[in-house]
Amino acid sequence: MVLPDGLAYLADEPQFDPVRLHAREGRLPLWPYHARRIYDRKSPWVDEGGDIVQITVERDFLWTQEHELYFVMAIFGLELTINVGGPEIDGYVRWLKVNGNASPLYVGRNNSMSLKQIDVATAEEAIRARDRSDNDLRNTDRELA
Repeated sequence: MVLPDGLAYLADEPQFDPVRLHAREGRLPLWPYHARRIYDRKSPWVDEGGDIVQITVERDFLWTQEHELYFVMAIFGLELTINVGGPEIDGYVRWLKVNGNASPLYVGRNNSMSLKQIDVATAEEAIRARDRSDNDLRNTDRELA
C-alpha cells in the first residue's frame, strides 16, 4: 500500500477516528483484538551471519483484499493484532483461514526473512561449540605470550 502523502495522510484520515477516540478518550470502551502464540518465547533463531539470536519484537501492517488495515505485532512470539479502521477482528480471522494460519509477519513481502528458527538443542550445541572455539583461541594466545 502506498500512501499519497506518506504518514502525514494518516494523521487526519477520518476513517481512523474511531481508533483515535478509543486510544485517546476511551469513547469506545471495547476494541477487540486477536492474540495467538506463533513461536515459543525462548525460541532460538539463526541470523544470516550464523549467530544465534532471540527475536523480541516484530511488527507490520496488513492491508487485506477487503480494504481493512490491521496492525500486527509479535512480542517474544505472542502475536497481537488490531483492526486500525474499526472495532472488529472477523476480517483478520478470515484472512488467517485463507492463508493457512500463516502470520502476516512471514508472508508476502516478509517471506524472505533472513532469520531462521532452530530447535533449542541445536542452539545449545552451537553455543557450546562457539565457547570451545573461544577457549581454544584464548589458550593459544596464552601459549604464544
